[in-house]
Amino acid sequence: MDVGEYIYPLWSLGFYLLGVFLWIPIGLILLGVIRFIRGAT
Repeated sequence: MDVGEYIYPLWSLGFYLLGVFLWIPIGLILLGVIRFIRGAT
């Protein structure tokens, strides 16, 4: 029984979800800025 075999998938999944949750607001902010620039010009 190797503990690493059970921890690694959970750790990688948690890291992936963390990245997704970080990029969602960043993406929304970028979209808002792009739309604002296009609307201003």
